[in-house]
Amino acid sequence: MDEVFQFLKKHEAKIKPMMKELQLAYWNATLSGKKEDYDKVAELEISVKKIHNNKDDFEKVKKFKELKLDALISRQLELIYYDFLANQGPMELLEKISRKSNEIENKFNTFRAKALGRELTDNQVNELLKTENDSKVLKEVWEASKEIGLIVHQDMLELVGLRNQLAKYIGFKNYYSMSLELNEQKEDEILALFNNLDKLTKSV
Repeated sequence: MDEVFQFLKKHEAKIKPMMKELQLAYWNATLSGKKEDYDKVAELEISVKKIHNNKDDFEKVKKFKELKLDALISRQLELIYYDFLANQGPMELLEKISRKSNEIENKFNTFRAKALGRELTDNQVNELLKTENDSKVLKEVWEASKEIGLIVHQDMLELVGLRNQLAKYIGFKNYYSMSLELNEQKEDEILALFNNLDKLTKSV
């Protein structure tokens, strides 16, 4: 039991300040939209991933998770286990994923639709789509707002490939399945839920 407490205490001491710095950096990046700020987010993410990439600590967490412990401690270990599991791939691959995902987010957050002879913010686009009655204006604004797809589509395909590569390395069939597992959901349960909703709505 002491070994578990010491591990949790040590882990929290390392992760807590890093996560605080990461979240503040992300906040600043979303406000500024600057590439260098998103690069900083990526580097901080990579630092956190390196901690969760530690194979020896992962083995310890797996061992601790099997012990009969207090419910709160068990839950902490369970959540930490998922953090480690998500990062059990090659560090080089994890770094590529962090940098690519932040690069894409930077492009999304700084994108401005060009319509009606000017650049529009997301709020302006949403307001126009909600209040405008002219179909031509609506079409122009809506289509302009989707131009971001052309800007990021190649990056997105690359990110999908990298994430699927990581998922397969860890033991999942793809990133979709891995994401569900890490969020404590089962693919068959999700499919069953939507199939049931489909049946229920068809009968209305």
